[in-house]
Amino acid sequence: MTRRQLLHEEHSADREKHTNAVVDSSANHVIVAAGPGSGKTFLFKKICERKRGSILVVSFINELINDLKTDLSQLAEVRTLHSFATKQLNADFFPKLTDVIENDRNLYVTQAVDFKEIFSNLQNEYDDELNFYSGRRKYYNHFGPHCSIYALIKLFEQNPDKIPTYSQILVDEYQDFNKLEIKLIDKLAEKSPLLLVGDDDQALYSFKYADPAEIRLRFNSNDYQSFELPYCSRCPEVIVRAANNLISEAMKRGDLKERIEKTFKYFCCSDKDQISDQHPKIIIRQPVYENAVAYRIEQDLREIAALDDEYSVLIICPLRKQIPALAMALQKKGFGNVKTPTDSAGLSKKEGYKLLLENDQCNLGWRILAQFKLDNAGLSDLVRKSVEDGISVKDILGAEHQKKITRSLRILKKLRNGKSLSDKEASDILDELDYDALHIAAEKVKEEVVLPSVSGVGFKNAAVKIVTMLGAKGLSDDYVFIVNCDDRYILEKNSVTDASICRFLVAITRARKKLTIYSSKEEIPTYVKWLKPELTQSR
Repeated sequence: MTRRQLLHEEHSADREKHTNAVVDSSANHVIVAAGPGSGKTFLFKKICERKRGSILVVSFINELINDLKTDLSQLAEVRTLHSFATKQLNADFFPKLTDVIENDRNLYVTQAVDFKEIFSNLQNEYDDELNFYSGRRKYYNHFGPHCSIYALIKLFEQNPDKIPTYSQILVDEYQDFNKLEIKLIDKLAEKSPLLLVGDDDQALYSFKYADPAEIRLRFNSNDYQSFELPYCSRCPEVIVRAANNLISEAMKRGDLKERIEKTFKYFCCSDKDQISDQHPKIIIRQPVYENAVAYRIEQDLREIAALDDEYSVLIICPLRKQIPALAMALQKKGFGNVKTPTDSAGLSKKEGYKLLLENDQCNLGWRILAQFKLDNAGLSDLVRKSVEDGISVKDILGAEHQKKITRSLRILKKLRNGKSLSDKEASDILDELDYDALHIAAEKVKEEVVLPSVSGVGFKNAAVKIVTMLGAKGLSDDYVFIVNCDDRYILEKNSVTDASICRFLVAITRARKKLTIYSSKEEIPTYVKWLKPELTQSR
């Protein structure tokens, strides 16, 4: 038996031992430290098969929820925490409700308030603000992600008998939950066994007030039985070694001070060994200027396609604003399967009309549309009247706006019912929803006439996703490109921080086969240096 075959057997047996230790645990509270690609879904499946009964699986990221549903849908109820809360409350949900009410408050008292912080950090001393929020939530008759969890906690506190019982609760990505969300998880754990899985080295959501101290506290607590999943079966060996070098260098510098001490090992198996042999180095290309990124990716994918028949591609940009230009440049080169994040920032008329299509008296739908119909003074007056007098937004808006919105709603209902529109109706609804008809037509011509003539090249049909480092969480693809990897974008105000280290760690560990890094500078980026020269190859 060769040395590699012996390692295969050794690693398989050791990985099984770590997994079974968690599955066989009889502790009521269990916590597992699990790095990137360490087999969390496999662990969840084994636990679900063992426990049976009613099982709840909770995660934070929609990408992960979708993957977990695919693997566990027959074994467990799989949800984000806010969708679980909304279901328990039997209520309508609108993801941007907090933004609407925050804007109402600012218009009503002309004083800025951050409801996300108040809810997320359980700042109950803000009585006036919370009372205002409660009144508006009832007026709009919807819950948002923050208030749904808050309301469910209050319901469980006042009625402990309403806390549901499960044979097992499994929580993924625990490091990304904030105090509010953790309080609901703790409430559920009063009646059900709880297993938490996470990795403080991948803590990315400080902007939503998540704190990796929470997972560290529980991992080192006597109230939890602690385990780890040490083997990475996603990445080739060079990336696992690079990730360890990144963390080691960070700790030498005094960063990641309180991190959970855990092992992160390459999982030796025939498939991964073959990939590791094919791609023994992380490729560093520099300088690759931003306007040349699409050209360079085209060349790299051409080389990849000559060696690999079927593959997926993930491109990671440091900044969200860099994504549209790169996507357009790739599409111009004939890449016909480029996916980018949906821009969900701010409110849109489309969201207002969607609500009104469900219920044409919906105050929330009318309020969203009012934001586009009135100037700031008019909107302030509308909010004041609705707060003080409880009048519906529709009535406050007046006959002229009512008539225009109602007409647009009739057109949308015709479309929903499969009816044809007149030319004027089609033109009016496009104008109302701020669609550029000429631009849409041009894009259609490009898609149906122009692109097919250049996209016949096989490698240009590969699935290509473009995301930010934050958006890369929960994803994994065969070939990963980190582009525009310059200190000015990767570091925070040109400084090393725990958050930027974690983002870079997440980015490099998305690759199942090969990682390529582009920098527009001649100088090696700080975190790339930390990966160590013996693991990288400059081209």
